[in-house]
Amino acid sequence: MKSSILVCVLNDQPIEIQGSAPKQSWFTNGQTTSITAVQSLEYSSNPYMIQTALAILGQPYQKGMGIYTSKLEESFNKIRKSYAEYGLGASTGIDIPDESEGFNGVDETAANYLDESFGQYDNYTPLQLAQYAATLANDGKRVSPHIVEGIYESNDDGSLGALHKTIEPKTLNTVEISQENMSLLQQGMYQVTHGGGMATGLNVMENASVSINAKTGTSETYVSDGNGGLVYTSVNNVVAYAPSENPQIAISVMVPDTIIRDDGVTTHANQYITRDIVNLYHAIYGFK
Repeated sequence: MKSSILVCVLNDQPIEIQGSAPKQSWFTNGQTTSITAVQSLEYSSNPYMIQTALAILGQPYQKGMGIYTSKLEESFNKIRKSYAEYGLGASTGIDIPDESEGFNGVDETAANYLDESFGQYDNYTPLQLAQYAATLANDGKRVSPHIVEGIYESNDDGSLGALHKTIEPKTLNTVEISQENMSLLQQGMYQVTHGGGMATGLNVMENASVSINAKTGTSETYVSDGNGGLVYTSVNNVVAYAPSENPQIAISVMVPDTIIRDDGVTTHANQYITRDIVNLYHAIYGFK
């Protein structure tokens, strides 16, 4: 059965779980505001996703609540299964050996479950992220990437002979989602790059030659400083496809470590790289 339409309006608010520090959005400054599913993508709302994960767990959010873990494993598996339909945490089907399927965390605590809901727990490869973007562009059809275009015979002189077999794209699965819900996801990615002042990916469209749909993200972690302490580090990501209305390419960009100018302002290198890839492809190959 296809899922019901995601018209749910939730409060973006500080999420205060018993015994844990609050988790809140960058754009609300600790305040509460009502947002839609599309706006949750546009603004990159972690609280929206946390409340969705709690609903999956069967425990709707209440301030100061504790979390019962009897259905934690089941809910973890449900979220991961859904992600895998888009290619996250699953084989992409690429035609080369020894592909990594990313890394699923093994400490399935309630805190990690909530982090999993907004992408801060399991790890994915750049190729998986690109396939995720392509699956959204394809209205939920997940297609395997391939390097080999065709198999050719060899002439006696060693030159390329006649085409023996063409390697066609292979559809791995179709996401179990209604077209209405898929449209909301696509609208959200459009708003990320075309929305108002709180949209998180506006720099993707700065001097872009065509319209681009995208989602930005920041993977946060702490690593050893070599002296017994921890240092905060991050990877700035973008997944994208273009053109918005007639998608023909999908992109993932990962930029290790937050890139900050001397004046303390983020350079948005991940977004500009995405834009430049689209512009270069457009200049060389064009779009239909």
